[in-house]
Amino acid sequence: MMKLDIDNYRARSALYLEKLFFSIPLPFFYRKSSSGKGLHIQAPQCEKWDYRRFIFDDPMRIFFDQVRERKEIPISNLLWDQKKGRKAGSWNMIESQKDISELLDSMFTENYISS
Repeated sequence: MMKLDIDNYRARSALYLEKLFFSIPLPFFYRKSSSGKGLHIQAPQCEKWDYRRFIFDDPMRIFFDQVRERKEIPISNLLWDQKKGRKAGSWNMIESQKDISELLDSMFTENYISS
């Protein structure tokens, strides 16, 4: 299972998120992070390094995680359920391109569907 943590999704363009979401094999799951500003994604195993580069994850973190993986040292691939006393939202499934479009539409309104 590939896990992604996208910090401050509102600072990203809708086009960026659209490109990311439509590139992830269906089905996948998402939720709001505990800060309410980020997004957690769990997806079927795919080339996680490409996705992490795409979301501009820290290049040094990617490098050292790849070194750990080659040496068969576990990589902490955590998405926190709770941080600083705040809970992350509930998991929601994306099963179709229509679901992706509805998620994208909702993310940039005040009524974001995954509270």
